[in-house]
Amino acid sequence: TAKSGQNSAGNAADHVAVVTVAEGCAGLQEHLNTQASLSTARCPGVFANEVAMCRHLAPCILVADSSFIDSLDLEQFVSELDIGNSVKALVLVDEEDADLCRVWLRRGLSGTLPRTASAQVFGRALRAVADGELWAPRKVISGLVREWVNESSPRQLTGRESVILALIAGGYTNRQIAESLFR
Repeated sequence: TAKSGQNSAGNAADHVAVVTVAEGCAGLQEHLNTQASLSTARCPGVFANEVAMCRHLAPCILVADSSFIDSLDLEQFVSELDIGNSVKALVLVDEEDADLCRVWLRRGLSGTLPRTASAQVFGRALRAVADGELWAPRKVISGLVREWVNESSPRQLTGRESVILALIAGGYTNRQIAESLFR
C-alpha cells in the first residue's frame, strides 16, 4: 500500500509516501484509512515492484513484514532502495528480537514495530520515521548507544554529551534524563 501526503503534525516530512508489503496489520490499516491527506497503494511483495514504487514515490517509508525482509539480500535491498536517505524502512515483527533489530538498525533500516500495534502507535512510528528518527525498543536503542559510546574516543564528546549518552545507554527515559540534567 502506498500513501502520500502531508503528515498531520506538519513537521519536517511535508510529503511522505507509505509503501506497505504486509498482511494482517489491523492497526496499520486503520491508521492509513483515517489519514485523509494520504493516498494508498499496495505492493505485491516482489522486490522489483517495491524498488520501482519507492523510487517513484520517494521520499517514502517502506513498511514490510520481517518475512519479506528476511527473504531479501539485505545489502542489495539497502543499496537499491537508497534506504536511510530517500527511503526509510520499518519492519513489522510478530515478536521483538533485539539482536535482529540491532542488525537491521546497523544496516540502515529505521526500526521495528509489532504487527499488533494500535493505529495510534503506527501513527507515532510513521511520523517519527518520516522525521528521521529510529523506532525500536528502548533497550535496543540503549544497547546501540552503549556500543557507540564505547567505540568513541572520549575526546570526541563534550562532558555533557558523555553524560547524556551514558544516561541513554542506561535506559533512562527522556523525562528522567531531563530531571537529572536540570536539577
